Amino acid sequence: MTLDQINYVIELGRTGSFSRASNNLFISQSALSLAIQNLEKELGQPLFSRTSRGVFPTPFGKSFLRYVTPIQIQLNQVNSLFFKGKSTNALSFILANDGFQVASEVFIELFQKYQSAGVYMKQMDSSANESKSLVATGQADIGFVRLWTCYKRIEQQQFNAMGLIYQQVCTTGLAIGVGPKNPLYHQDLECVSPSMLEGFSLIQHEYMDGGPYEDILDQIGITNSRSRVVTSSRAVIEELIQNTDAYFITADTHQYYTPENVHKMIPLAGCNVQAELGWIAQRGIALSPVALEYTRMLEQRFI
Repeated sequence: MTLDQINYVIELGRTGSFSRASNNLFISQSALSLAIQNLEKELGQPLFSRTSRGVFPTPFGKSFLRYVTPIQIQLNQVNSLFFKGKSTNALSFILANDGFQVASEVFIELFQKYQSAGVYMKQMDSSANESKSLVATGQADIGFVRLWTCYKRIEQQQFNAMGLIYQQVCTTGLAIGVGPKNPLYHQDLECVSPSMLEGFSLIQHEYMDGGPYEDILDQIGITNSRSRVVTSSRAVIEELIQNTDAYFITADTHQYYTPENVHKMIPLAGCNVQAELGWIAQRGIALSPVALEYTRMLEQRFI
């Protein structure tokens, strides 16, 4: 068993996808698959179940992850201490991003600015909860996050408990995302109301399904969806948007980035909930110059 294999298992368990994990690890999908297979042979038991819906840890895999995840966190902390103050560390930046295109666009602009200086940069696709964990454990410098205003106090309590600071960059309304299979996609609409969504299927992110956010749909005014699918996979969301009439709810950020043709964003009117966008970092830890520049460029984008 190698440290690389441990990192591979943790990343595959986190993303639930060989494709996403290999992209985040900067290795080929075949190399990742082979490394996992070799480790499973060495351990004598499968770590993951491969299904058409994704990759899921087996009971043995879940137990394995519980043991090795603290090892990775401790090694990351040792590396941070060892490299602290060295010039190479000043030109590094790791971002945890919950799927927001505007955050990725600023990340690319930052790389273009520092490319000739020999910078090391990494963006990790992560859920909202994963972003908090990655930043709190030092695996990411900054996390780009979204808060629902109706739950801001709960979120702030979590940040404080995890030793994180939060900096708001904007407050915006909500929007729905639809694809070409949804009739709303082909209409020239300035906005939609919750009542106009009745009869369409809803795609709901996993962290909004239960727990402190279980009443979010009531807060927004979505009460009568035909069907509902819950997922944490952005790949699944994109496939559903492209191939069904389902919609998802997110922050209305289309004015801040270059829109893609994958789906259409339509502002959602008639609800009292807003979305707040911002970034998180470890409390008491100085950001690198590159990370500081990212926050400056991010805030400039939202002016």
